[in-house]
Amino acid sequence: MLSLKLKEETQQPHQELERLLISKLKAIQASGDYCEVLQWFYGFYSVLEQQLHQAPGAERIPQFSKRQKTPALASDLAAFNTKPFLQAHSDELPPVVTEEDALGIAYVMEGSTLGGQIITKMVAKKLDRSTTEGLAFFSGYQAQTIPMWQQFKQYLDGTAFTNEQQEQIVASANATFSALKLWIEKHDA
Repeated sequence: MLSLKLKEETQQPHQELERLLISKLKAIQASGDYCEVLQWFYGFYSVLEQQLHQAPGAERIPQFSKRQKTPALASDLAAFNTKPFLQAHSDELPPVVTEEDALGIAYVMEGSTLGGQIITKMVAKKLDRSTTEGLAFFSGYQAQTIPMWQQFKQYLDGTAFTNEQQEQIVASANATFSALKLWIEKHDA
């Protein structure tokens, strides 16, 4: 199963990114700190999603247009009266040339919605927010997060990818984890 292979073979860069991000989220003391985190994701994802739209085969990902993260990030920033200002250059992003590249990137982006459920609670408590306004990105698909993740995994596991294609998908996911970590480190004030 490709989803299991991805989980196993991306564990190290995934954990490295997770440790960095969790330390930044735990340090949040005010909305400005949170907006800094949102800016990191917006700057990275906004350009990456544009490239994904042009990748061959990306449109075959189930509910591809619904899986876009940039609108939620823009909405969250607006909820704190902040405008997006960061934007990655293509050389700071993982390459998006093939369908396999797109699937590796999508794996990272979709997997983040699972951890986002915990992050939403952590941030809401830190910012003393009783509303979910400003927390759309980390809230993922809310009640539909698990079904959306399952649908994505079923697509990965139900498609007949060659060993070479699977390796390329794994390499793309690893490159995405690493690129996002480098991006956050670069822009961490």
